[in-house]
Amino acid sequence: MSGTYIAYAITTPGKGCGVVRVVNRDTDDRILIKGMRGAVVDLSFAHTKEEVVVGAVDSLGNLFVHKVTEGSSGLTSERVVEVLREVVEGEMMHRLIWCPYLPEPVT
Repeated sequence: MSGTYIAYAITTPGKGCGVVRVVNRDTDDRILIKGMRGAVVDLSFAHTKEEVVVGAVDSLGNLFVHKVTEGSSGLTSERVVEVLREVVEGEMMHRLIWCPYLPEPVT
């Protein structure tokens, strides 16, 4: 990524659930990605130049991956993956780690 986009997590006061704010630093367009069940504990962009893909893991171990696109009406997001844990057992540390190497498309 070129550093055009930044993302940060916000915990909703009183509810304890998290949201993710994605901002285009060049245009100041922003979007709020909702739907996390717990506070966001890890957040990162995928290693791709062609599209903006951001993933988040909440405190319950749920995984959320969104594709962010920019159109004439500003930023939009599309959920591409959501993995919800059925049973939460004790305190665990949850992380999101992307594969740093994505092969080039075969032409």
